[in-house]
Amino acid sequence: MRRKILLTICTLLAIPMMAVSAQESVWQTIAVPEGVCARGTPYSFFHREGSSEDLLIFFEGGGACWDGATCQFGADYTSGGPLFKDTVYFPGDEEARGIFSLEHEANPFAEYDIVYVPYCSADVHTGSAQRVYQVPENSLSRRAYPVRIHHQGAVNAAAVLAWTYEHYAEPSSVALLGCSAGSYGAIYHAHDIMSQYPDVRVTHLSDAGVGHVPPGWQAFENWAFLDRLPAAIREAGPLTYETFSLNDLYSHTAAAFPHQTFAQYTTAADEVQIRFYAIQGGDPNDWPPGMQARLTELITTVPNFNGYIAGGSEHCILPEPEFYTTEVAGVNFRDWLAARLAGEATGNVICDLAGGECFP
Repeated sequence: MRRKILLTICTLLAIPMMAVSAQESVWQTIAVPEGVCARGTPYSFFHREGSSEDLLIFFEGGGACWDGATCQFGADYTSGGPLFKDTVYFPGDEEARGIFSLEHEANPFAEYDIVYVPYCSADVHTGSAQRVYQVPENSLSRRAYPVRIHHQGAVNAAAVLAWTYEHYAEPSSVALLGCSAGSYGAIYHAHDIMSQYPDVRVTHLSDAGVGHVPPGWQAFENWAFLDRLPAAIREAGPLTYETFSLNDLYSHTAAAFPHQTFAQYTTAADEVQIRFYAIQGGDPNDWPPGMQARLTELITTVPNFNGYIAGGSEHCILPEPEFYTTEVAGVNFRDWLAARLAGEATGNVICDLAGGECFP
């Protein structure tokens, strides 16, 4: 890719750019003037220039909220962790792990240019709405009060992608990845990204975001999830909030781009996905079979989709050291993904769900 010095980029776009830290980090911060996080703080994204012609677009994770109880200040998992991320934060080089450990000798992305799409909108990168929720009186709030949330994840991501298209007109290949909430962002924006690069191999992988939710869950409608999907996707079903399933998004996008590949990774008992399923009103025991049914449907009906289901309960593999060590049935996950990046057929890798070896 043609390199442009940072001064030229800033001049052309009229946006500020600064280093993440004073020590020469490989990451640059790019402000998005029109961007906004859930509670109104500014939005920005991160960029790293590599040494190849390949591009990685990564959607960050960080929970979600969809009503007064989940969007209130101090809402958490019940285990002490926040329910959603509401400000832009990047851990930087010193905390880099998994695919962001750029010095790791086995990292297939070590030479890639990277566009890192932060997440702070509480809507899995899909929202284009502003909501005022009523927080009920409870032990956490002590009193009822309104809370305003900017569900602008789709708008923020669109601004990042517009910058990306301007600066990466002809990459050799594109890796489209996301973890947790970012896994939904990766598939949500896949149609737009693949349309932009019709002659480029785009390798999609959503990590730890199967999309199995209880019936009647209102979040997608509260976020205005369908509003910014491409018309071709909205009209293919047609999709409605009453009947929508994340599998619809996969099947319609994969059918529109049969020459591209799509994939999901999850553990069989992902503790974070199960915990959110319970917060959404579902029975936690229903998540593992529901996850299996959703992935089985995609594997059996979408020719250019593959799944990798590992044992255990860990959440997300891409930003973790386990990216390099996880193995199922003798197939190393890092090698499986590297083969897909190279355009090779990999098939499905699934732990022994029936035999019980998948579960902790």
